[in-house]
Amino acid sequence: MESVEVILGLVDGAPIPGVGEEFDVTFTARDIRPDARSTVFSFYTDVVFDPTILSVVGIDYNDDLLTGFYSIAQTGTVDNDAGTIEEVGASALLASPLPFASPTVFTVRFKV
Repeated sequence: MESVEVILGLVDGAPIPGVGEEFDVTFTARDIRPDARSTVFSFYTDVVFDPTILSVVGIDYNDDLLTGFYSIAQTGTVDNDAGTIEEVGASALLASPLPFASPTVFTVRFKV
């Protein structure tokens, strides 16, 4: 049974840019259990992309210390030649008591 939904999105709904331009993709994890009472505490994944078209410029973690979201155990190994980001993710300092809160875990900036 699936208990986490991963939501990918272009930042601000922007269209994919042309050659030489950059764009951001957000990675959000949401607890979809029927009795969910907090945010996803920890989220890690591998990302695969076509290295003949894209390269990773950087990873920005949602590590706002005021909220405590995803400020510890930040990882992610980028290999632009292979087209991978391995074990990218982070853990929250504290789980949010807010039901259905789904903060972005990290954002990857790509270059076309």
